[in-house]
Amino acid sequence: MRHRTFRQMLDFRRILASVLCTAALAATPAWGIGTLTSPRLVPSAGGDAVTAADQTAYVANASLDRVAVISQTLDISYIPVGRTPRFIAMTSRGFITSNTGDNTVSVQTSGSTAVSVAIGGSGPILSNGNTAWVLRSDGAIVRIDVATLTFTSFDSGLRAPVGHALNGAGNRLYVADASGEVRVFDITASNPAQAMESFRLPGPLAAVVAGGDPRLYVLTDAAGGAFIELDLATNTTRTFGLSGNLQGARVLRNTGSMLMAGFSNGLAFLDLATHNATFLRTGEVRALSSNSQSGLAFAVTRDTLYAIDDRTMEIQSVAVSPDSSDVTFLYKPCTAYVAGPVTSLVHVPCGDLGVGGIRAHALWWVPDGKESGWGMNIAHHGSKLFATWFTYDANGQPTWLVMSDTNDVGRNGYEGALYRTTGPAFSAASFDPSKVTRTAVGNMSVQVYSVNQLDMNATVDGATIKKTLGRQVFAAPVPYCEAGLAPGPLPIYQDLWWNPAESGWGLNIAHQGNILFITWFTYDTDGKAVWFVGSDIEKTGNGTYSGTLYKTFGPPITASPWDPSKVTRMPVGSATLTFNDDDHGTFAYTVSGVSGSKSITREVFASPMTRCR
Repeated sequence: MRHRTFRQMLDFRRILASVLCTAALAATPAWGIGTLTSPRLVPSAGGDAVTAADQTAYVANASLDRVAVISQTLDISYIPVGRTPRFIAMTSRGFITSNTGDNTVSVQTSGSTAVSVAIGGSGPILSNGNTAWVLRSDGAIVRIDVATLTFTSFDSGLRAPVGHALNGAGNRLYVADASGEVRVFDITASNPAQAMESFRLPGPLAAVVAGGDPRLYVLTDAAGGAFIELDLATNTTRTFGLSGNLQGARVLRNTGSMLMAGFSNGLAFLDLATHNATFLRTGEVRALSSNSQSGLAFAVTRDTLYAIDDRTMEIQSVAVSPDSSDVTFLYKPCTAYVAGPVTSLVHVPCGDLGVGGIRAHALWWVPDGKESGWGMNIAHHGSKLFATWFTYDANGQPTWLVMSDTNDVGRNGYEGALYRTTGPAFSAASFDPSKVTRTAVGNMSVQVYSVNQLDMNATVDGATIKKTLGRQVFAAPVPYCEAGLAPGPLPIYQDLWWNPAESGWGLNIAHQGNILFITWFTYDTDGKAVWFVGSDIEKTGNGTYSGTLYKTFGPPITASPWDPSKVTRMPVGSATLTFNDDDHGTFAYTVSGVSGSKSITREVFASPMTRCR
């Protein structure tokens, strides 16, 4: 049997790659994307590439040499452009197309006309309003002034370019080559052809996007697919590998909070705050899009549109017209436009980014294992959080604090009092809840940004502690959790569990794949708070999980910096959990020679309860 220690389970390198729970595709939670409508099909506006702005969509049709204009009221008109328009983008004057049939670009100059300009080649287009940049297939970069319809060009020196990106400030152009080279150009310089920086990366490369300055990200097919971060301030690179037998890297998108990549057989995601990497098996991903106002992202395969909420990682899908090739989205009317021989219009319910409702129902830690050895379990029911903080006292002994009730302060923010408790020893023949005492030691606030990131701000015995935490991913698939979900076809036991007759101790369960990560908060023989961890409680049968329990020791809660190398651990026994159904089970344990068995049930402290699938 595979066996992992507590430290190994908290080693970021071993848990980076994971799988999104495909059961989320069937879920329709009370909050989030909502139900996608069946698409409205518009055969007369079919095409190969699509863009949108100001309540209007523009679909470039390569076979008819025209752009179909779809108004908010679904009136359709057509604007002739150059031969074989394959790429389209928006500028301050309207659309611009790059035309492979005659090596021109066509710029919309009025509501019904476009002017074509020969630029000696064609390729994908970027635009920052008044200026468009075309990356020609021969490696030349063409700058087009859309007001004057004049252009200049320079040679990037790359002969197999796969993509280009503009940085946020609009003064740097990043160009990636299939060979594995990335070059950075200063497009404000008098001679931009002299690259500022050049990087050699493991290829073949597939795409490049800008990150927050001074970073950029590259998608590579090397080693089964990986994201590579380039930091121009330090000239360093960082690789985030993927698992799951992904093949044929295609496209890359930065939504602001995550990277989304399309492969020939699936979607991959990298949370930029926590570096959690996940993937979802699909068909060939042909295009990606995102919208910062709604927090929604989109992927299109040959015949399916996927809508992703990048805060909650809820995913919904709907069938669209076959041979679809591109997608864009207009915020309010909340419509996705999917280009293909027949254009599909899908209504995707969208709200304002930041409205409350993100479930913090998970095990949390400092990202990248920077403070491996302590963590926080949060159960999230209704608008209440129950947080158990597993840490160490001034002597390095394991202890825990609890925030058992919170106030919802709006926009995914919560706050409440922190308590330290004492109680009967775990080894007591019977647990008397009347002997549990609790003492207020401070308070804590939690701001949830997504299912992968939150900030905690706590005061403990007069000391202030601030941390940014990420959801801990340790196995695949990772469940999707939402308030009001019905139980799924496979039980997911992730939650806070207790024995109602023995209030004062409990068991937190994080459930991913066939692994339970349990933290048992209880009391030692001296009555002080203590916790034991089972970081690899594996499935051994139907509804049965078993593994080793550990006791750990580490730096005090107030240590700054907090040094994970000073964490030690020792095995102290074992645990077996047997579940009768989704909500009831038995917890059997042996710790330091003391054995016991407890009936446990989910602790539901607010409505609606949260479940995971």
